[in-house]
Amino acid sequence: MKTFQSESLDSSQSCEVAAYQRLPVEIVQGKGARLTDNNGNHWTDFHGGHAAALLGQAHPALIDELARQGQELFFQTNLVEISQRTKACRMLVDFAP
Repeated sequence: MKTFQSESLDSSQSCEVAAYQRLPVEIVQGKGARLTDNNGNHWTDFHGGHAAALLGQAHPALIDELARQGQELFFQTNLVEISQRTKACRMLVDFAP
């Protein structure tokens, strides 16, 4: 696997691991499952993400929750306790078969 590609500094591929070949499209906006590229073309997003649930783009409930949580804490290292992480972990363990 190539580690870096020789692209211009404007390309994210100039500083990211080249794990797979990118599609020749730049997505600039999304709402629900509808995506828009930099040329104004519209796409339907069928991709659920890598290890993530398909929530869609700009979902009002997600935006509201992110705004609420952003007033408290978005991220912290695993070196310290965080009640939100513990709660989420417990919910995943209880949900798993």
